[in-house]
Amino acid sequence: MPQDLTLSCACGKLTATATGVRRGGANRCVCYCQFCQAYARHLGQAEDVLDAEGGTEVMQFSPRHFRFTGGEENLACLRMTGKGALRWYAKCCNTPIANTAGSTKMPFVGVVRRAVTAPEGDALTKVVGPIRARIFLPPEMQQGKNWAQKRMMFRILRLLMSWKLRGDGKRSPFFDAAGKPIREIERVRQAEA
Repeated sequence: MPQDLTLSCACGKLTATATGVRRGGANRCVCYCQFCQAYARHLGQAEDVLDAEGGTEVMQFSPRHFRFTGGEENLACLRMTGKGALRWYAKCCNTPIANTAGSTKMPFVGVVRRAVTAPEGDALTKVVGPIRARIFLPPEMQQGKNWAQKRMMFRILRLLMSWKLRGDGKRSPFFDAAGKPIREIERVRQAEA
């Protein structure tokens, strides 16, 4: 049964909702890539965002479900690499909110767990589903072949194809009608993070 997620930055000035989210239409993972880690450190949020091993929990779903409900003027955007993901945050308190592709051609929004205020715990798992994989693990954390990561990648590709065919990229609140990001993109080199 589809349900809503409530999102907010730490200070409460930027709020959003993800409406009609359902287990089969979402993907939940923990990402250990250097860019997610650099993003959290750059914003001064590593302690609140990264787990003990440096992973960021992310829930991926179609952008058509995401809506800002208040304080959108506090939204800012940065990019850690020349053509990498756009990383959206609340500039009022530097809370990471979500990641998107650099254009509407790949229609997804990856909400950072830190921004989800409701539901919590088991109730969140009932809505979004369990953590399906831990991706981009450093070599010391890998144990043999990571089949969960491969299954999760196939799953997100299947979801992306359906979202693309439906035209969900055109419904993203992070991009204007011409497909341009709604905020100027701050370029951050990893050395600055």
